[in-house]
This record gives sequence, structure tokens and C-alpha cells, in this order.
Amino acid sequence: MIKTLEDNKHLGNDVKTMSRTPDDLCCPICRDIYSDPVILSCSHSYCKRCLHDWWDGKTLLECPVCKKRLRTKNPPCNLALKKLCELIRQNKRLVVPEEPESFCSLHAERFEFFCEDHQEPVCLICKLSDAHSGHKFRPIDAGQLKTELRKLLRPLQEKLKLLSAVKEDCEGTAKHNEIQAQQAEGCIKEQFKRLYRFLHKEEELRINIAVLSNTIQDTEEIIKLEDASFLLDFGSASNKLQHHPLPDNPQPPSGASFNEGLQTGDR
Repeated sequence: MIKTLEDNKHLGNDVKTMSRTPDDLCCPICRDIYSDPVILSCSHSYCKRCLHDWWDGKTLLECPVCKKRLRTKNPPCNLALKKLCELIRQNKRLVVPEEPESFCSLHAERFEFFCEDHQEPVCLICKLSDAHSGHKFRPIDAGQLKTELRKLLRPLQEKLKLLSAVKEDCEGTAKHNEIQAQQAEGCIKEQFKRLYRFLHKEEELRINIAVLSNTIQDTEEIIKLEDASFLLDFGSASNKLQHHPLPDNPQPPSGASFNEGLQTGDR
């Protein structure tokens, strides 16, 4: 049956009225606008496919809402509701925006409110739905929301700036310490080389002193002997002294001390 222009006008008015009562337009099973709706004997309506899926595998046919038992698995089509839902979809297709993010993906309605409880934009149908029952709303104002977000972002930006500055200082200090460590490492190696040479020279001096001391002590003991004994040992003592090699004159340690060298490397 073809609707007249006047009938369509009345349906258009009905759409505006019904859009404010989403439960009357939505299938109780899928919670979306009816698609090919059927009506049961208890007067409840459902999408045909939703109802069949609900009954699939069940032995008893009953209304999903009121649990009334039904006799037929093929309830009649709700023509009035079907026409109304088709008209609603046609009207929504006429207002599909070029920017879909401005419209509700569930109901294809423009976002008009901001839910402060869920912190998200919602359309009129969402606002009146059970999912947002008792929530606090305010009109959509993207500029105000951006201002609020920038205000919340400012402390994070300041903290990031502070942490970045501290990070740069830490990196500079780490680089300086690395250079100092390398210098100290080189200085320590050099000082240990000097210490090794010094200990080697000290050991050489100790040996020379011991040899000279023993030779002098032995010769002085011979000098203290009685003349007869002295004359007997004189030859060997004199020969020993004449052929005894004299060590080179020692040189005083050159350069800074061990600790002074480390202090020089720390500068």
C-alpha cells in the first residue's frame, strides 16, 4: 500500500516524537532500530532474525520479555513499525555527514551532549537510554573541552620540561665523570709504572748496601786481628777490595709523589 504525501508528513512527525523514546524504536534483543519487525500475541515486537536466533535450540517458544508461551514460530510482520523504522533510516541517510566522527555510530544522530560520567559525547537517543540513566550531561562545546584538556596538559608539559633539563644535566655530569675516569685511569697506570720502577730501584739499593756493608764489616774484622793473623788475611782482603765493583751513584727519585700524581689527574 502506497503512502500519500500527507501520510509521510504525519510519519515524519511521529519520527520526531518516537526519536525521544528510543525503547519504542529499538528491538529489546539487539537494542538497535527494528529490522523487519514481527509482533507477538502479547504485543511485544522484535526483529525477525533476532527472535529466531533467540528461539534457536529452544523447545518452548515464549516471549523473551514477558515469557508468554506462543503457538507459532512465524509471527506476523508489524507493518506499521516496519514503515516507521524504514522512514527513520531514510531520514538518517539524508543527514549522514561528511565527518562521521561528529555523529553517533550506534544511532547515526549528531552528538549534542557530553556525558561527564563516561567522559564521552552522546546523541539524544544515547542520553535517554538505560546506559546513561542518571548521568550528568552538558551541551557539546569542543572549544571548552579543548581548553580544559590543555589546562590538564600544562602540568605534564612543565614536568616534562623540568625532567628534560635534569636529564641534560645528568648527561653532562656523566660525560664529565667519564672523562675524569679516563684521565684518572691513565694517571693511575702511569703512577703504578713509576712506583714499580721506584721499588725496583729501592731493591737494587738495598742489595748494594747489604753487599757493601758485609764487605766493610769483614774487612774491619780483619784489621782488628793480631798482627800475625792480620798478615795472613791481608792478601785476600786486599785483593777482594781491589776487585770489588762499586755500584753507580744512586739518583734521587724524580717526579711527583704517588698521591700528588693522582691529585694532578683529578684537576
